[in-house]
Amino acid sequence: MSKNNAKTAEELLQEALVPEEEQPYKVPDNWSVVKLKTVCAYIQRGKSPKYADDMQEIPVISQKCVQWSGFDISKARFIDPNTLNSYQPERFLQDYDILWNSTGEGTIGRVALYRTKATNHKIVVADSHVTIVRSDKRVLDPRFLFYWLSSPYIQKYSISRSVSGTTKQTELSTSAIKEMLCFLPPLFEQKRITGKVEVLLNKINQAKQLIEEAKETFELRRAAILDKAFRGELTANFREKSSFVKENTSIEKSHVSMFEIPNEWRWVEAGVLFSSFPRNGFSPKSTGESSHVKTLKLGAITKGYFKKEEFKFIDEDIKPDSYLWLKTGDFLIQRANSIEYVGTAAIYTGPDDDCIYPDLIMKGKVDETIILPQYLVFWINSSFGKNYIRENATGTAGNMPKINQKVVKGFPVPLPSISEQKVILVTLEKINDNEKNIIQSIEEIESKLEALTKGILTNAFSGDLGTTDLENETSIELLRECLFGSL
Repeated sequence: MSKNNAKTAEELLQEALVPEEEQPYKVPDNWSVVKLKTVCAYIQRGKSPKYADDMQEIPVISQKCVQWSGFDISKARFIDPNTLNSYQPERFLQDYDILWNSTGEGTIGRVALYRTKATNHKIVVADSHVTIVRSDKRVLDPRFLFYWLSSPYIQKYSISRSVSGTTKQTELSTSAIKEMLCFLPPLFEQKRITGKVEVLLNKINQAKQLIEEAKETFELRRAAILDKAFRGELTANFREKSSFVKENTSIEKSHVSMFEIPNEWRWVEAGVLFSSFPRNGFSPKSTGESSHVKTLKLGAITKGYFKKEEFKFIDEDIKPDSYLWLKTGDFLIQRANSIEYVGTAAIYTGPDDDCIYPDLIMKGKVDETIILPQYLVFWINSSFGKNYIRENATGTAGNMPKINQKVVKGFPVPLPSISEQKVILVTLEKINDNEKNIIQSIEEIESKLEALTKGILTNAFSGDLGTTDLENETSIELLRECLFGSL
């Protein structure tokens, strides 16, 4: 007889229940609070795979597949089928398994619900960075569990208390997950809560979809105007009325041209457009405390304009005459980031000597007798500029593609006269100002939707969605039946 079998169901039940004084807040009388290990049939990390991507037979789920937007099997790699005999059957993913990212800053905690209909593969496994959480369906609805693990209590409170390791090597261990709390209503109420949550979240998702469609429409309109601007179509009338506008023959032409431009313009390489060519910054260790030296974060320019609130403090003395100190009007370009943001440029508009810049950003001074800084920024951040960056960045298969000074120097730029650049900027800056206002409004709406989502989940697991029926059996009765059946 096992140790557990020596105990009665009532003894096991009392061990399973979390005492009221250890519960984070009061729940309805017919709910219970237990540990996840009590109500799950299986909690286990996946296994380190031996990859064989040329044999696309058995997918292995990585953290890239587990996104807040849902489960995405397109990002999966494949294991060597010959290693399948080293996997116990319980490691094969089952319908309604919960996949929980369990390592790494920025990825830890993401959770997705696995559905077998999401793939045509009969066998799917997880790698060692993803934990499989499989509910005991007799007592815990897996969709209810998914929303519970997505709730603010788990994401903001439980995970922060349970992770171990250094900042960049954080880990959510299997043992820590097993000890996490689970609020447990009766099974019928779990289904009612899940149904109501899904109705409410679907409405929020519809609103998010409308926002994405609005963003896409705006981007298409903006791209069309930029296309006309850099082909000289926006300023055709200006050139007709300004007969004195002629090609600047003092600047060497580029041997590269992306498309046809007006005769008065010329293609040049960006290397001739700087009085001080961009160079890398410096990235010492940051400190959580205030200090006398600030450095920009990458987020300070990822929107294509300077955001003064995106900085951090560093514990380092920087000489007053150092090139690292930023001056108003400095040209900044990201030399490394995700493929979406690498190469993004902006003009520093903060006060002189207020902060330095990091190693992942290059800083230079534009020669304003040749080109206006903001004109160059608009060009580099346009779809034409982004395409050039993607074609010339190194390491695009990884998480941090990079560009160097050679790539920046060779950047082809369609160059009109200074007077025509000014006319172009009137239109583009108006669009840019509108874009900032739209982005700000969208971010405010998205923030409200995020807060609403958290509020819905918080209310759901506090018994405040109006789904509680005290005449239903209690969750304790279900637990007792399951524990009795395990004896």
